[in-house]
Amino acid sequence: MAEVKNEGKSNIGAMLRKFQLYIKKSDILKEAKKSQFRIKPVSKLQRRKSALYRAKQSEKYREKR
Repeated sequence: MAEVKNEGKSNIGAMLRKFQLYIKKSDILKEAKKSQFRIKPVSKLQRRKSALYRAKQSEKYREKR
């Protein structure tokens, strides 16, 4: 967790700017955004099923042409 300590008579705005600068420099925000919408890897069985489905659909399409 990122922390910014109050040094002397710093106001809230200055502390917020320091915090935002720290976040940008440390790439914490990039890592958080990257892991926000993580996609689970597909299992082998699911890949095989989808490949068979695609093959069947392409055959149906070729027959209709």
